[in-house]
Amino acid sequence: MYYQAMPTPILATKLYAPPAKAMVIRRPRLLDRIRAGREGKLTLMSAPAGFGKTTLVSSWLADQGQAVAWLSLDDNDKDPYRLLVYLIAAVQTVQPRFGERMMAALQGPQPPPLDVVATELINELHDLEDTIILVLDDLHCAQSEATNPLLTNLVEYLPDTVRLVITTREEPRLALARLRAKGDLTEFRTADLRFNTEEITLFLNQMMRLNIPTQGIAALERSTEGWIAGLQLAALSLQGQVGLDDLLAQIEHGHQFIVEYLLEDVLLKQPASMQNFLLCTAVLKRFCAPLCDAVMDSGDDAHRDKSSQKTLDFIERANLFIVPLDAERQWFRYHHLFADLLRKRLQQQSPESVRQRHVAASRWFLQQGLEVEAFEHAAAAEDYELALQIIGGGIMPLQFRGGVFPIIGWLETLSPDVMNRHPDLWVNWGSSLLVLGRVDGVVEKTDHAERALQQLPPDSVDPEILGRIASIRASVAVTRHDHDAILIQANIALKHLKPDNLAVRASVTWASGYAHSLRREPDLAEQAYSESLAVCDQTGHVIIGNMCRLGLAMIWLDNLKFHQVAHICQEALEQAGDTPPPPLCDAFLALGIVHYHWNELEKAREYANLALPMAQKILHTDRAAYCELFMAQIALAQGDVPAVDERLKRLERTIVQNGYDLQRPYLASLRTRLALQQNNPVQAEHWAKLHPQTHYRVVVCLARRDIAEAEALLASDTAPPVTHVDRLLQHLSRALVSHAAGDAPAALNHLAPAIDLVEPEKALRVFLDEGAPMEALLKAAQSQPGTDQVAPAFVQTLLTLFSQPRVPESKTNQPALAEPISKRELEVLRLVAEGLSNQEISERLHRALSTIKGHNKSIYEKLNVQRRTEAIARARELGLL
Repeated sequence: MYYQAMPTPILATKLYAPPAKAMVIRRPRLLDRIRAGREGKLTLMSAPAGFGKTTLVSSWLADQGQAVAWLSLDDNDKDPYRLLVYLIAAVQTVQPRFGERMMAALQGPQPPPLDVVATELINELHDLEDTIILVLDDLHCAQSEATNPLLTNLVEYLPDTVRLVITTREEPRLALARLRAKGDLTEFRTADLRFNTEEITLFLNQMMRLNIPTQGIAALERSTEGWIAGLQLAALSLQGQVGLDDLLAQIEHGHQFIVEYLLEDVLLKQPASMQNFLLCTAVLKRFCAPLCDAVMDSGDDAHRDKSSQKTLDFIERANLFIVPLDAERQWFRYHHLFADLLRKRLQQQSPESVRQRHVAASRWFLQQGLEVEAFEHAAAAEDYELALQIIGGGIMPLQFRGGVFPIIGWLETLSPDVMNRHPDLWVNWGSSLLVLGRVDGVVEKTDHAERALQQLPPDSVDPEILGRIASIRASVAVTRHDHDAILIQANIALKHLKPDNLAVRASVTWASGYAHSLRREPDLAEQAYSESLAVCDQTGHVIIGNMCRLGLAMIWLDNLKFHQVAHICQEALEQAGDTPPPPLCDAFLALGIVHYHWNELEKAREYANLALPMAQKILHTDRAAYCELFMAQIALAQGDVPAVDERLKRLERTIVQNGYDLQRPYLASLRTRLALQQNNPVQAEHWAKLHPQTHYRVVVCLARRDIAEAEALLASDTAPPVTHVDRLLQHLSRALVSHAAGDAPAALNHLAPAIDLVEPEKALRVFLDEGAPMEALLKAAQSQPGTDQVAPAFVQTLLTLFSQPRVPESKTNQPALAEPISKRELEVLRLVAEGLSNQEISERLHRALSTIKGHNKSIYEKLNVQRRTEAIARARELGLL
């Protein structure tokens, strides 16, 4: 896919744990129950709005010494991918390196399957060294058919490193029976959370200073049934001089009546300007003073004194259901119940005012660069033109800049009639699905767009939309590696896209380059990549620009342009900044390959070691396997045959199980050379037949001294060379066969052009990797009379290198541990490698769980790793496993 989604912006306010309020009723009977359930896995608080769920959790957390990861959920979190991103971000507030690999995959162009990431989430939570508390506030907002499997999996397999706390207005659709049966569930329902008589008395008479008699307290308890929000509204009314008897007479009809009556009473007691402020700002999910100023200035009742900050200060002091969202108290939200009722009232009073406030909020967020929230308010205002303007603004459409979830959520609410009147909406739906890797739905949306356009007068259709449809279809073809379809759609797109739509044109041109690469047309691919790169450099489009650079690097590697490869890869890394994203593992890998060809093996290994951890963060691709194959090639060059054998067997399983077909030739080439070093011609022949290059079968024939078969293979190889590597291997094959046949002139005639291809680039390894047959050929070339010698200086350099002994890296480059692994730690490490959990290891070794965690911490420190998978890999490298 040639569009890569830019990282989803993380709203820090969603990860802010609200502090315990100073003015709050302490509830020891409930706090004691929470503490008593500390050994359990889940604490659940399920009750309607206004029963103090979040306040109780905040009060409990204030007394805890454990790290707390907090996530406030909203309706946008019904998308499982967004929910996963925020779950990881929440844990990262207390464990900064948690989930780096998952986050990279989720932020990439094609997120992996949910079940895979859900499993990895559980595994990484399991690997946490210290127990954390994870709070999911307002879970009901995030529950949907799409997220329920993820949430169920999280609860069912919750590791003992996490204590989960959930608040929700609705009964969660989770499998709680198993936790309840094992005593791992602490539950608080509506009946538990109601204020009892003592708490009502403390709240009304001590905190609110109302001095209500005992019989009045009892009457309020009966009327409100201990509902905290209702009691707070009642207290505000009583502070406004409403008589207790009058109040009780009005609120005897249940919760909804209490809310409507008391809310009206509370509002009516406020000055008109305050009432207006509360109603108008209720359209905002979160707000600050400047945003409130903008929203209040948007209607006929606009206030010009920019007094929102003073108003917010007053509201907070008056305890009018306002919740701070940051420690600086710059951002706030209204209590959900209060906000819902205010919005309902504003909608009843003035639907047009609702629209005006949303539009004003949208424009304010847009000015601040907060485009996702700007879009959400434009959508709420049903201002389709403004919404489309926001989606299409910037270098890339909004769905590629973190807005994919709200865009899809909005589009799903629109009727087909609205969509057909604005075909751009279908196009944006298709491109949004493309970002999420849901390719099957993309074609359907572009077909809808095309049909909608056919219903419009031809002269009213902007050709640009035809170009966008084609560009999306080209993207779908990229995911399917369908080079013919890519080129057809790319040509249509470039025909219709406006000349100034540089970002999409650059992306489409990159796709053309990719198609030509698939077709083994390096010249055309290089031209397309270069054109796209020039536009990206002009527009500052780093992502597509670096994809072009990496594409060029791969072409140049095949054409032996190693100095150009090194330059463009360093350029890509400089463009990416201090923290290059995981896809740039290919830049480090290409640099490693360059240094390998220069026979700078330790430098090559350094780059491979930089590439591998980045590649491992990209789930469901072959990049990590590619890196490990290269590391095996380095080890083979250094003669570490046993280590290479073990590594290639493991990689073979990985490549076969995951269908990494593009890496099969690389694996076959290394297995062929390894088998030859092990004097196993049968295995060598088996693997050589799996490589598309004739060269490897020729080398095996020469190892068997079957010169006739080698000559027959060369005679049958009539395919013209496409790249310099193709030409080089053809010359080397013919030179080696001619030398084995005793035809020295022919051998030298093929050796000379082979050296001409690589000498300017100082590429040595391609000769050294051929081993003893090449050494013999070079000695024969050196023995020729002076005028007949081929590149004497280059040949002498190679022969000098052949004469040097190869020392396996495992004996020279593996640093000793600063502190050795103890016998007990080694025992734990082996059980970790078997896949046992900390609890299972504890039971196996009859040691306390805390002891096992202590061993793990010590092992990680000694191996200089952060998690289980890294520890296992490092231990294998060191021969500990």
